[in-house]
Amino acid sequence: MTEASPSFRRGKSFPVGLVGFLTVVLALNGCGNVREREGAVEPPKSSRSVMHPESAVEEAKEISSRALDVSGVRGKVSPAGPIVRTDGQHEGNYYVHHAWSVAGASPAAIKEGMEELRRKLPEEGWSIEKYGRANSKARQLQLEVFHEDRKYLMQVEELIRSERGDKHTASGRPREDLLSFTVMSPTYKSPEGVSPHGG
Repeated sequence: MTEASPSFRRGKSFPVGLVGFLTVVLALNGCGNVREREGAVEPPKSSRSVMHPESAVEEAKEISSRALDVSGVRGKVSPAGPIVRTDGQHEGNYYVHHAWSVAGASPAAIKEGMEELRRKLPEEGWSIEKYGRANSKARQLQLEVFHEDRKYLMQVEELIRSERGDKHTASGRPREDLLSFTVMSPTYKSPEGVSPHGG
């Protein structure tokens, strides 16, 4: 069985678990996506970095925290932490996925935060892969970046009520304005005798 290891861009291995065109739909607010590009090149399995899952989770937290600092946006950060996933991976391999958001900031602050990320992330080793409207119903501004050294993917999307058609939830309560983040690690290999899920 071939391990599924799609990529964010050609030649970059990212572990989502499906081959070909893949859309990762963010559970957060039902908006945003990370679209798989065709032609992914999977690195040799011997080149997988060995990392304890707990260390990988801490790494993802650190990347997320730094992204928030760079954005300068202040508000209520969603409580969801990074999760270890093994779907589509060979035994012992895993990746870390962290979908989170910051709410309670004004639309102007969210827009300024996105601009700060666009300007400053390249200074910290991130390359900009996309900066434009998301391929979603909301069609809001989206930033996709890739860290060449750490092999991480990050996607950031503005979710501003006044700029989208579905301004209310099913219960009639207004949605909050958000800056939404998705952080995804490359595939790691657990150390010998360590289960990715800690079992």
